[in-house]
Amino acid sequence: MQAVLQTKIDEPLLEDMLTNLEKAKTWGPRAVSRLENLVRTGEDVSLFRVNPLKYASERGVPEQEAVEIFLYAASVGLFDMEWNLLCPGCTSVVESFASLNNLDSHFHCHICNADNEASLDDYIQISFTVSPLVREIAFHHPELLSDADYLMKYHFSREGRVNGDANWLETMVPHVPFFSYLEPGERKTFSGKIHDGFLVVSDLINHTGTALVVGGVESGPATGAIIIKPGLVRTDVAGLASGSVTLTFQNDSPRRSLAALINLPADYKTAYPVSFAPFLSGKRLLNTQAFHDLFRHEVIKSVEGLGIKDVTILFTDLKGSTALYERIGDLKAFSLVRQHFDVLGRVINEHGGAIVKTIGDAVMGSFMSSSEAVKAALEMRRAIQDLEQKTGRRDLIIKIGIHRGASIVVTLNDRLDYFGQTVNVASRVQNLANADEIYLSEEVYNQEGVRSALGDIPVREDKAKLKGIMDEVRVYVA
Repeated sequence: MQAVLQTKIDEPLLEDMLTNLEKAKTWGPRAVSRLENLVRTGEDVSLFRVNPLKYASERGVPEQEAVEIFLYAASVGLFDMEWNLLCPGCTSVVESFASLNNLDSHFHCHICNADNEASLDDYIQISFTVSPLVREIAFHHPELLSDADYLMKYHFSREGRVNGDANWLETMVPHVPFFSYLEPGERKTFSGKIHDGFLVVSDLINHTGTALVVGGVESGPATGAIIIKPGLVRTDVAGLASGSVTLTFQNDSPRRSLAALINLPADYKTAYPVSFAPFLSGKRLLNTQAFHDLFRHEVIKSVEGLGIKDVTILFTDLKGSTALYERIGDLKAFSLVRQHFDVLGRVINEHGGAIVKTIGDAVMGSFMSSSEAVKAALEMRRAIQDLEQKTGRRDLIIKIGIHRGASIVVTLNDRLDYFGQTVNVASRVQNLANADEIYLSEEVYNQEGVRSALGDIPVREDKAKLKGIMDEVRVYVA
């Protein structure tokens, strides 16, 4: 029986956290009060694995503000941040981790019997669940959920879609003829009809399963035994005929199981193409400056790193910075360079990017899209020129290069960093730039929205030889 938890809020703790949240930064109108209302009045499921992008859409607030307020709320302890690995075949939340450090680059879905590689672009979701210290909800205790709630609200992602916009799980309900908890030593029987295709037999709690072929023969066994053991689900039949069957489940493991039958057609993958509603991806999180500022302790454990299919990397540098220090002195030069870092950081953040690191007087930034990186580069150039007008001196001369492509996110020097040829090329494209020039690789220039971002700014096409690349590459200079 499912336990019913009374809504009980630790008022002093909540007030303290909301005060800290208010002080953290300047928020839009009612941003904190909206979040407070969710914590106080939201149903339990609405406080479990909250999707900031859906939250933004439902409340009419900017996505970036929604992402940031949940990050800040997690930093003050109001919400717990979770990293979820989503199966692209069945939308299962295969694994969920409290820290990026526990995330591996490979995972296995027992329902699909498929190995998947974790990509920051696609199947790594970041969600937020209210802290049990503030408000306890049923989903803090999955062992107390009803079998239906565990199946429908806990195991699978709510963002799963099929054929574009239909909820995946609701679409699949007719294909799940049986599901039930089984205590250690318990036996239950399913009697019903199954159709041609295959029958996935799963223990959803312990992430084990197997599959049986259904149909393809005129007759076959109408009964079967399914034995659940530690790390294994075993059956005494290799296949079943479609029609009426009786299947007996026996839990021979020392742990409770949630046995489920999923009867899918043979053409399941084409008949039910899986997609996901927008969610906060690992890629977007790593391109959010607030994440880097608030969660510096987050690192990647895997020696392989985590793949990212498409990221835009921007490098800046100051021309003649050594001469600047000699000309105006270390203290004045350092102060000016710090102002320049502040300006670049603000611009990068405003355009949906994040500072990866600074190297001397240079900045490395990452962006979700090439068009935003180009807009940021143009704004950087304008902002540095404005800064020069205020000082009345031509001391800061910026050079910028941008490239995009696949990369690997790794831990270097105890912080998140990007590694690979995309980073190398971006750095070398920047090295081509002279005073106030912005160099774009061909991969950036041809991206959607880039030429529109450039507007009527003159662009010169050129070819260049980059170290480590055999052929000349096409570059564009703004």
